[in-house]
Amino acid sequence: MTESDVEKVVGLPPGNYCTDDQITETFYQYYVDRRLPDLPHKEWMSDGGMIQIIFKDGKVMRKSFYAPILPRRSWLEQIRDRLGL
Repeated sequence: MTESDVEKVVGLPPGNYCTDDQITETFYQYYVDRRLPDLPHKEWMSDGGMIQIIFKDGKVMRKSFYAPILPRRSWLEQIRDRLGL
Protein backbone atom coordinates (compact mmCIF):
# COMPACT_ATOMS: atom_id res chain seq x y z
CA MET A 1 0.00 0.00 0.00
CA THR A 2 1.39 3.40 -0.98
CA GLU A 3 1.01 6.74 0.80
CA SER A 4 -1.63 7.75 -1.74
CA ASP A 5 -3.57 4.53 -1.00
CA VAL A 6 -3.44 5.25 2.74
CA GLU A 7 -4.77 8.80 2.21
CA LYS A 8 -7.67 7.42 0.20
CA VAL A 9 -8.56 4.97 2.99
CA VAL A 10 -8.27 7.56 5.78
CA GLY A 11 -10.09 10.19 3.72
CA LEU A 12 -7.89 13.12 4.77
CA PRO A 13 -4.28 14.15 4.24
CA PRO A 14 -1.91 13.54 7.16
CA GLY A 15 -2.15 16.18 9.85
CA ASN A 16 -3.32 17.25 13.26
CA TYR A 17 -7.10 17.35 13.52
CA CYS A 18 -7.23 17.50 17.35
CA THR A 19 -9.47 20.08 18.98
CA ASP A 20 -7.83 19.56 22.39
CA ASP A 21 -4.24 20.79 22.79
CA GLN A 22 -3.62 18.38 25.69
CA ILE A 23 -4.31 15.41 23.43
CA THR A 24 -1.94 16.78 20.78
CA GLU A 25 0.80 17.28 23.39
CA THR A 26 0.32 13.73 24.67
CA PHE A 27 0.64 12.25 21.17
CA TYR A 28 3.87 14.15 20.58
CA GLN A 29 5.24 13.27 24.00
CA TYR A 30 4.50 9.55 23.93
CA TYR A 31 4.23 8.47 20.31
CA VAL A 32 5.53 10.77 17.58
CA ASP A 33 9.04 11.08 19.02
CA ARG A 34 9.41 7.27 19.15
CA ARG A 35 9.19 6.71 15.41
CA LEU A 36 12.08 5.33 13.42
CA PRO A 37 14.06 8.50 12.62
CA ASP A 38 15.55 7.34 9.31
CA LEU A 39 12.31 6.24 7.62
CA PRO A 40 9.53 8.40 6.13
CA HIS A 41 6.42 8.53 8.27
CA LYS A 42 3.00 10.19 8.37
CA GLU A 43 0.58 10.80 11.22
CA TRP A 44 -3.14 11.51 11.39
CA MET A 45 -4.12 12.89 14.81
CA SER A 46 -7.62 13.49 16.15
CA ASP A 47 -9.30 13.60 19.53
CA GLY A 48 -10.18 9.92 19.04
CA GLY A 49 -6.65 8.68 18.36
CA MET A 50 -3.59 8.79 16.15
CA ILE A 51 -2.73 6.72 13.10
CA GLN A 52 1.01 6.48 12.44
CA ILE A 53 2.29 4.96 9.21
CA ILE A 54 5.98 4.27 8.54
CA PHE A 55 7.02 3.76 4.93
CA LYS A 56 9.94 1.90 3.40
CA ASP A 57 10.66 2.02 -0.33
CA GLY A 58 7.37 3.88 -0.88
CA LYS A 59 5.23 1.17 0.73
CA VAL A 60 3.72 0.80 4.21
CA MET A 61 6.23 -0.92 6.48
CA ARG A 62 4.43 -0.46 9.80
CA LYS A 63 1.05 0.89 10.84
CA SER A 64 -0.03 1.79 14.37
CA PHE A 65 -3.07 3.23 16.08
CA TYR A 66 -2.75 4.96 19.45
CA ALA A 67 -5.71 5.93 21.62
CA PRO A 68 -5.39 9.20 23.53
CA ILE A 69 -3.98 8.76 27.03
CA LEU A 70 -5.80 11.67 28.61
CA PRO A 71 -9.47 11.26 29.41
CA ARG A 72 -11.68 13.65 27.49
CA ARG A 73 -12.82 16.31 29.91
CA SER A 74 -16.17 18.05 29.57
CA TRP A 75 -16.21 21.68 28.46
CA LEU A 76 -17.23 22.66 32.00
CA GLU A 77 -14.25 20.82 33.50
CA GLN A 78 -11.93 22.47 30.97
CA ILE A 79 -13.26 25.95 31.88
CA ARG A 80 -12.81 25.19 35.57
CA ASP A 81 -9.23 24.03 34.92
CA ARG A 82 -8.40 27.23 33.04
CA LEU A 83 -9.91 29.37 35.81
CA GLY A 84 -8.14 27.38 38.51
CA LEU A 85 -11.39 26.38 40.22
